[in-house]
Amino acid sequence: MITIVGLGTREGDLTLAGLTALTSGARVLLRTAVTPAAELLRQKGVAFESLDALYERTEDYDQVNDAIAQAVLDAAAGGDIVFGVIGGAGLMDASVNCVTRRAAHNGVPVRVIPGVGLYEHAAGLAGGLDGACVTAAIDLGGLNLDVRRPLIVCELNDRVTASECKLTLQEHYPDEWPVSLDGRTIPLQELDRQEEYSHLTALTVPPLELLQAERYDFSHLLEIVELLRRPDGCPWDREQTHQSMKADLLEEAYEVIDAIDSGDPYRLADELGDLLLNIAMHAQIGSEHGQFDMGDVLWAVCHKMITRHPHVFGEVRADTSEQVLANWEVIKKGEKQLATQTEVMRDIPRCLPALMRAAKVQKKARGVGFDWDDAREALKKVREETGEVEQAWEDADKLAQELGDLLFAAVNVCRMKKVPPELALERATEKFIRRFSYVEEAAARQGRRMEEMTLAQMDALWEQCKALEGKKP
Repeated sequence: MITIVGLGTREGDLTLAGLTALTSGARVLLRTAVTPAAELLRQKGVAFESLDALYERTEDYDQVNDAIAQAVLDAAAGGDIVFGVIGGAGLMDASVNCVTRRAAHNGVPVRVIPGVGLYEHAAGLAGGLDGACVTAAIDLGGLNLDVRRPLIVCELNDRVTASECKLTLQEHYPDEWPVSLDGRTIPLQELDRQEEYSHLTALTVPPLELLQAERYDFSHLLEIVELLRRPDGCPWDREQTHQSMKADLLEEAYEVIDAIDSGDPYRLADELGDLLLNIAMHAQIGSEHGQFDMGDVLWAVCHKMITRHPHVFGEVRADTSEQVLANWEVIKKGEKQLATQTEVMRDIPRCLPALMRAAKVQKKARGVGFDWDDAREALKKVREETGEVEQAWEDADKLAQELGDLLFAAVNVCRMKKVPPELALERATEKFIRRFSYVEEAAARQGRRMEEMTLAQMDALWEQCKALEGKKP
């Protein structure tokens, strides 16, 4: 039997049940003798062994806890033992978790006698911290901090640990933010400038108001949107609906694409933020109408990613991107109960840009083998459609139909050559603007206006521009 006793943090913390276990005559191991409870045991003549030496033999806290757990299990092999740890011996104690996990694996029974925890003690010094987030100093870096909640950080063992904590906290809190270190209020920036630190040193950080935060997270965005939509919020934001925001959502998506093309990461981050704001607004509107909220949005996308990646989250194998996409389409078709490939095509949103939708429809047709074997065959179709355009030249209705067929055939060539048609047309448009600008500027240098020039004269300048472009490396 292993009896784990929480020794508390200060003199007088040890409970009667804990003291009874420690003085029962069983072998006693203390995680550290640097605690008031150790002095009490000496006064009562209770022999104990300290595991402090393990801290000097190992390089990190995971190794320390593994070594501690092994030492405790080895001792338990010889009979009942009592293992004393600072604090409350609760779930936040990594050494306790390690011991109980190994004990369960080895079939050794464990009993825990709780004590006054490090976190409870820190909260007491701060006058109580309702809803506080608690963590050990070594775990702070991996914590998803919510600065709107009080924070308790324990076991700032040394200056190095305090410095690492300070750097992490300064990403979220102002340098001058008042924090409490063992009951003393200091600015955050002085956290690693104190004279003494120990395994009992605890830090409490009061919550930040929205406007005081140094860094914002996803929960802040949801809070801001909720505030904007309140009756006393922003008149424009209150008026928005799913329908009224459609154009904004589309515009923001295009601005993200433009930012990607610009190669400016800061601009991309800014535009992604605008796009995310639109999503948050739609989630808030849905929540207000009892339809859905951001939790539903997140569940939907997470569930979709898990179910459509069985090669990651299941037993299906997919070694290539092509296999991944094939699995994706099969799963998607089943989820949406699309019985035929025609239904799959009709499931493609009609609101997509026409070139993009055409490419997607063609790709779905290829999924059942209805496609050209070679892109050159698709190019022949372009020539064929060009002839049909010429034949329909005098018939306006038929001409519109044949021009559509010509565009559709051109999209087929783009798709088969793996050139996004929207991108190809966008580049062509930019090239036209660039060459037109050259013609206009060249004409101005010659003292002429384009309106007064013949098409042949303008075309000559156009060819000059093409020639110059061809000489560029």
